[in-house]
Amino acid sequence: IKQRRFDLKDRYEAVLYWKGVPRTFCHAQGSRFPGVIEGVEDDGRLRVLADGQVVLYDLKEITYVRED
Repeated sequence: IKQRRFDLKDRYEAVLYWKGVPRTFCHAQGSRFPGVIEGVEDDGRLRVLADGQVVLYDLKEITYVRED
């Protein structure tokens, strides 16, 4: 069962929107920051590289900033 969970995570990360692409994000408090999505943790938190360190974010803690 554990192996199946990792297979599902690998498939999810393979199609994760903007994974590996530098983007601008916005904290729930409103401040913007550049970052790169690296993947997701087993508990579902988003793993983002920002300012040289990996930061984990839960649901609705950050959003994408649309750049037109």
